[in-house]
Amino acid sequence: MAPLQEALAGNREVLEQAACLLRQLSDVDADPDWSRSTLKRELQFLVSHTVHHFALIRALLGGSGIDPGESFGLAPSTAAARRLEASGARDLAARR
Repeated sequence: MAPLQEALAGNREVLEQAACLLRQLSDVDADPDWSRSTLKRELQFLVSHTVHHFALIRALLGGSGIDPGESFGLAPSTAAARRLEASGARDLAARR
């Protein structure tokens, strides 16, 4: 992962370049479904979808008595919200 991050960090414009993607919505859908996107957006989706699958794996492991660790399958936004809540910052923001 680090080599990919390093390569992309030096080429941020590549992340924003428009791309057309062909998506097949079902196995009986004969008409192509083209969508505009960017490499950045597709990578964001990939990370989000991976976390979703990790969360499912976490639930299965937990049911088998295996603890994969506190952060496995936890979305970055959930982790950030929990940190805010633990620090009391959320209560402070709610009072404003």
